[in-house]
Amino acid sequence: MDAGICNGNYFLNTVGIGFDGKVLGLMNTIRLLGSTLGYYLAVLRTIFTYREPFFIISCKQQILKSGKLLLCQVSNAPRTGGAFLVSPQADPADGWLNLLCCSPLQLTERIKLLSRVKKGHHIGLPVIDYRLIDQVKIQSNCMLPAQLDGELIQAENFEISIARQKFMFIY
Repeated sequence: MDAGICNGNYFLNTVGIGFDGKVLGLMNTIRLLGSTLGYYLAVLRTIFTYREPFFIISCKQQILKSGKLLLCQVSNAPRTGGAFLVSPQADPADGWLNLLCCSPLQLTERIKLLSRVKKGHHIGLPVIDYRLIDQVKIQSNCMLPAQLDGELIQAENFEISIARQKFMFIY
């Protein structure tokens, strides 16, 4: 199985920068109400209050995207938060990471997109940039919260790469 590396730390599932980190920052809500209900309430609260930060996303010295983004996530596996199929095409054994960026959205558009993301039906929408990568650098002009396989981290710069066939699991 492949693993990702973000700022020197391994991850098996995802790194979600900005929106995902903000959701995880509401961890007390998640713990108080239980994992599933708490997580959904934290997501809904973040949908209403989140303000998009400025990102510069580059790969191999080439800028892929710059500007404000609602969501920036690098995935090695399809699901986030157990229920959301954010990167439906991600395969933890294909030798690639999946980069998903979502342009800023108005509140009503955010709510509509939520049900599509849950089912993995958002890929191909004009507001979604989805691509395979083996490395990426994600920068901001401010400290951003991020979740690294459910652990809260903060940074202005995230350097992410793939560690192909890093682990072998028997199940």
